[in-house]
Amino acid sequence: MNILLVSPYPELSKLAEEISQELNHRIKVETAVLDRGLKVAQKYIADNHVDVIISRGPTGVLISKSTSVPVIFIEISSFDVLNALFEAKQISSRIAFFDYHYHKDKYDYEFMKNILGLEQLAVCYYRNTEDITRYIDQASAEGLDVIVASGVCIINLAQQKGLKGVIIRSTREAVIDALTRAQEIVLIGKQYREACERLKTIIDNDGNGMIVADKNSRITHFNPVAEKILRVSAGEIIGKQLDDLSEQCSLANLLKIQPGGNEIKNFGNQQYVINRLPIKSKKEDFGTVITLQEITNIQKMEEKIRQALYAKGHIARYRFSDIIGNSNSIQLAISKAKKYSLTDSTVFISGESGSGKELFAQSIHNASLRANSPFVAVNCATFPENLLESELFGYEDGAFTGAKKGGKPGIFELAHKGTIFLDEILDLPIKLQARLLRAIEEKAVRKIGGERIIPVDVRIIAATNQNLEEAVRAGEFREDLFFRLNVLNLELPPLRERSDDIPILISFFIRKFQSKFNKKVPPIPGLFVESLMSYHWPGNIRELENLIEKYVILYDGQTEQLILLDELFGELFHNYFDGGYDHDLDTVMVPVGTLEEMELEIIKNLTKNINADREVLARKLGISRTTLWKKLKQIAGEK
Repeated sequence: MNILLVSPYPELSKLAEEISQELNHRIKVETAVLDRGLKVAQKYIADNHVDVIISRGPTGVLISKSTSVPVIFIEISSFDVLNALFEAKQISSRIAFFDYHYHKDKYDYEFMKNILGLEQLAVCYYRNTEDITRYIDQASAEGLDVIVASGVCIINLAQQKGLKGVIIRSTREAVIDALTRAQEIVLIGKQYREACERLKTIIDNDGNGMIVADKNSRITHFNPVAEKILRVSAGEIIGKQLDDLSEQCSLANLLKIQPGGNEIKNFGNQQYVINRLPIKSKKEDFGTVITLQEITNIQKMEEKIRQALYAKGHIARYRFSDIIGNSNSIQLAISKAKKYSLTDSTVFISGESGSGKELFAQSIHNASLRANSPFVAVNCATFPENLLESELFGYEDGAFTGAKKGGKPGIFELAHKGTIFLDEILDLPIKLQARLLRAIEEKAVRKIGGERIIPVDVRIIAATNQNLEEAVRAGEFREDLFFRLNVLNLELPPLRERSDDIPILISFFIRKFQSKFNKKVPPIPGLFVESLMSYHWPGNIRELENLIEKYVILYDGQTEQLILLDELFGELFHNYFDGGYDHDLDTVMVPVGTLEEMELEIIKNLTKNINADREVLARKLGISRTTLWKKLKQIAGEK
């Protein structure tokens, strides 16, 4: 029995915990208001840790309107309101009472004003935070002294404006009543949910397609196998009539099968036995079940092939829906990438290390017409030249000493009809650049040590975290290959340019690593999140992911959260300021001289600031690592 109580103020939280211990009731109590209270509730719901929620006031209304979990309200009685007004009167007789518009006309304020002898009682009904702020300003302007409300946030805002605040407190009886009603709801629904879950588990795990309808022909279950066979999602079908199903799925003959009968029908290129069975008990009709049984084992064979591809790493696991971010820059990149996926042209992705280049490459592949074919990725920087050549183009038996018996196919063969992702393309040696250009132009490859020309049909997606145009100018990358690759270009924004996405990325990674390590950690406080939003992120999303993974691993519930975060942030910002990532590298003072002398002086100064991190320095200067190496060698020769 999982009951969550979202309390708007600490005293109520303490009271609820005391009552739950006295009555031996297990409940979880969280102190939060409005949007924060909703987020707390949604987190528990997402983790399947709550059957019913108890709350009160505007926070309870917000949770009930935004979630499907039953919400029990701790009722605020007229006595509670009167008691709060009496407490406020001890401060001043000029009072403003704040209440959610949902409760309009619930209490007799005129009666309360008269019975307490208040000089003024202004009632302010609000719908949102803007209303609250406006009414508080209005109350202050009208000379009212005290704000009475059920929400702590309203009291805090009032106090910030120089007004006094009194919160409406719930009584012990109201909390006990809410807890009792919550338990009743849980108990009433428990058996029903268990029965439904058992039935759903049986249906969903059946190897056949299965559709279940109630006695009114309304579809109640539509299992994953049926989704696959009929090519329609359960969300589109459940709740509709069986007659609607036949029209939507172009299965006009499906319902012509007599109850208790069966027929063989084709769906796509497959044959299925369709059974329609009535669900009856003691002659009472409870509905219908339709099963779809595959005759052949084609789907099983396809599944084995897919598993084999997964094992070899020749499949793209990510889709555009896996890209986290709502900022304009990332959404524009996604929008452009989706358009690219509709074509078969070569795509060139540029972006800093850790910005998500392979994530985009896999998403483009999965959204293309090649989605059901292999996705083969190779990092050109991780192989020596001779080994990279054999990886790309394969080799014949006996092509060189140590060659695998029987030879080996290259990634162009493995990716036939699919996509090749060439990461760190700038590290491809000049010799192999020529072979790659020839393979792209001729749509064919020849293995090392072989004579046979092998036709291949592949799409190329290339990527780099360096300046490829600068490499072309420096003669380090073939210009003709550059233009072959740079047909559709996609530049990914670094994380520091999309800092608005950092809060949702933090939440995503916390959920990811909570699931991975089977543990729960508290969310990172807003003050720390703001610090992360101002951080430079030289390692981009990968660096943020590493930080959150470390946080989840190290948090054990024993160490104070803020102490742990201070330590982690200390390490992070130490690397930022002292480890080579100077936060103020935009200004360098050099003596005036020739352009070449000034250029070398700038590089010399930045080298001192960034220490030994040549990748960061090259990225800052907008040149390749090879060009930077030549410049540093020139500087060293002058000494």
